[in-house]
Amino acid sequence: MTKWTKTEYKVLASMAPSHHRTNNIVHDNDEARKLGFRAGLITGTTIYGYASHLPVANWGVLWLTRGTAMLSLRGPTFEGEGVAVRASESKEAADTYEVEVTSVDPGPRMLMRASLRSRDAAPELRIPRKAANATMPELTRDLLATGTVLPTLDDRLTEAEMLEYLEQIQEASSIYRTHKLVHPGQLLHLANESLMQNFTLEPWYHVKTELEYHSPVAWDEPISIRARVVEPYERHGSELVTIDYEWVADESRLASRARHTLMYHRNMASAKG
Repeated sequence: MTKWTKTEYKVLASMAPSHHRTNNIVHDNDEARKLGFRAGLITGTTIYGYASHLPVANWGVLWLTRGTAMLSLRGPTFEGEGVAVRASESKEAADTYEVEVTSVDPGPRMLMRASLRSRDAAPELRIPRKAANATMPELTRDLLATGTVLPTLDDRLTEAEMLEYLEQIQEASSIYRTHKLVHPGQLLHLANESLMQNFTLEPWYHVKTELEYHSPVAWDEPISIRARVVEPYERHGSELVTIDYEWVADESRLASRARHTLMYHRNMASAKG
């Protein structure tokens, strides 16, 4: 495996990508303060977008073809904070890098482990399509039984939209523009959007994600985001759910998979902003 030569990346945290196709009020300054935060939170998918710069800078398109990532959010990031992304070789796993995203305030914002899978056979699709909801029911545990297939989101990310996103996220790599590929941060955001377009949600929070990539997605390429509930659970009075996702290009090619965990109801009595 190619040894990483670029192990640090710095960017000024921006709310712009967080407002890209989202209606989650935790990204609004006034609403976030009501929830106990000092300002609006930048989305976890944006922080992942910053973190993904290093594996792509070192492994290139190969990482978008057979890369993996395991990430967990450790604290909020706010507009204007200086963000540092640093990587080191894992001491626990071969051919793996540990990536930490930190801000000017002490403590990590995200921890991520990135690696490459061995070349594998063409993967099979596991999650069926399901029609969009005719109404927008409130997302509750009653709708999140284990094994439930959630509505499919159909999308097509245009060249204009992708160029705007790359500017918003301050992406320094030329790979996305040269090869006209959708950024992994924007792909992961579509998992959240599949919920936002089919359910009414309280303020909700990205907790952790496990990802594997199988094929890059091109600008303007049709893509469907399919989802199935793995497990709903409670932690300290808050409600969380883990969902499996598949990103399917042209209704036939698996682009990526993820196991995505979010908190969709926060217990304010035990929460700390």
